[in-house]
Amino acid sequence: MNEMKIRISLYFEIKDSEMFGGEGSVGYAERNMDFTVTEKKPRIFKESAYDYVKRAIANMAKSLGVSEECIRTISKEEYEENTEY
Repeated sequence: MNEMKIRISLYFEIKDSEMFGGEGSVGYAERNMDFTVTEKKPRIFKESAYDYVKRAIANMAKSLGVSEECIRTISKEEYEENTEY
């Protein structure tokens, strides 16, 4: 059976989280997801990619104790510019 390995990386800027110093702080996070797709199971998401990312932001906001408005997706380049990557 043919299969393909896929990695999806999401990058985030997070404001005001206690994890990064509290109110006024800015932190960065990367989330990687690895998938294997096959001819019989070609779909990665059960929902749209947009909805998946919105859900990821909601979950991250809840776990970091900030509002969803404090989290935005950023490019890999912006992530690398702002971290010691």
